[in-house]
Amino acid sequence: MKICYFTQEDKITPGASRSLIDLLTVIKNEENIQPIVILPKHGEMEKKLSEMNIEYLIIPTYSTSISLYDKSISKHIKYILKRMINYISIRKIIKNLRKRKVDIIHINKITGTVGAEVALKLGIPYIFHIREFLEEDHKRKFYDKKRSYNLLRKSSSIVAISGAIKNKYESILNRKIDLIYNGIPIEKYIIKISNRFNNSCTNILLTGRISEGKGQLEAIQALNNLCKKLPNNQFKLFLVGDIGDEQYYEKIQKYIKENRLETTVEYVPFTNDLRAIRSKCDIGILCSQKEAFGRVTIETMLSSMLFIGTNSGGTKELVSNQKTGLLYEPGDYIDLRDKIVYALTHKEEMNTIIKNARDFAVNNYSINNTANNVLMLYKRLIN
Repeated sequence: MKICYFTQEDKITPGASRSLIDLLTVIKNEENIQPIVILPKHGEMEKKLSEMNIEYLIIPTYSTSISLYDKSISKHIKYILKRMINYISIRKIIKNLRKRKVDIIHINKITGTVGAEVALKLGIPYIFHIREFLEEDHKRKFYDKKRSYNLLRKSSSIVAISGAIKNKYESILNRKIDLIYNGIPIEKYIIKISNRFNNSCTNILLTGRISEGKGQLEAIQALNNLCKKLPNNQFKLFLVGDIGDEQYYEKIQKYIKENRLETTVEYVPFTNDLRAIRSKCDIGILCSQKEAFGRVTIETMLSSMLFIGTNSGGTKELVSNQKTGLLYEPGDYIDLRDKIVYALTHKEEMNTIIKNARDFAVNNYSINNTANNVLMLYKRLIN
């Protein structure tokens, strides 16, 4: 069985591209599966696929989404140009995939509509793997919503990575969507530390692209209030991630400077290996307004850190409040502050929660489970 995967990313980030690599790590070892990946350009993904000995083609393709805040006239011109490039690329991809006799096309993000157009031309099944809300988390929307939704409806299967995603798009598309939670390679992320909150300084980690939807400013506001409420305690907040929104990053830097938090907040550019930072951090927080799944949530649990996140989206599906983590109301940094204060005054309880969370993640979110469910879907579509 030959499966062609479409990705719009050349970099390996904690979201869709990392999840695809993890899936392919298992899939490629299946005796009857031959994966091939369509990449938009050269980069980290190409290097990784080459190391994994997975076939790939580099053919430029563009997303059909635009920023929610883009009010410019030029957006129309950009979209037309991208559609023209996509049209040329579609013809090239069809020629290559027909020669390889591909059986199924697996599209790694909701905005990868090029893969759907190719599949329809070839007359083969195609799957949309929805890993994002789009408007709520990425602050983006389809340029041509009617056309994009039509391609989604025509798909052989749609996979959602959380119940929240499933519910949103089942309502919009008026069709059944399969739920397959993300999985991760457990052994890569597990850190066994039996007793957190032992150091004089409480270290807190927030991982994710620097953007409004990820809520880094909310975390810093909570930290600022925390330092005032507990002046005798020491705190350090590590922000790890690429800068996705320069204006938002500048807003964060301005707040840090105005509140003299330069020694309390440390920005770390994105790195694929967070073990060293996670080993010294007591708490991992997630401040996204609405997280599609929360890969970072599971990584935090496996790393034996206390997870504190927003009571919304996929996060509230993964976390049982006061059993496997703590939840706070999105947008309420005072509530976030209070959850951290509660953690510091109930350390024994928090260490029990940390252990429960680690066991829960190990038992439920292995990449092998995810891959097995995806393989079952492939077989269902072929049969």
